[in-house]
Amino acid sequence: QPPAEDDALTLATQCLERDDLRGATAHLDAYVRAHPDQPLYRLQLAELYARGDRPANALFHYEEFTKAAQDAPA
Repeated sequence: QPPAEDDALTLATQCLERDDLRGATAHLDAYVRAHPDQPLYRLQLAELYARGDRPANALFHYEEFTKAAQDAPA
């Protein structure tokens, strides 16, 4: 059985395939909370929040992505 975090990514993908933006956002948000060290997923989450008309959430995750990118080794 795959780890729970893989399930969250799989569930998010399945939600996107059936145009369930809210569900995809919830699953990806859970994954990002469990893995804050993976900024590309945070960027994808920010984009989902922006598409879902939740600008405050989108801005937060865009800013966190930007911080992580600036702190990353070259």
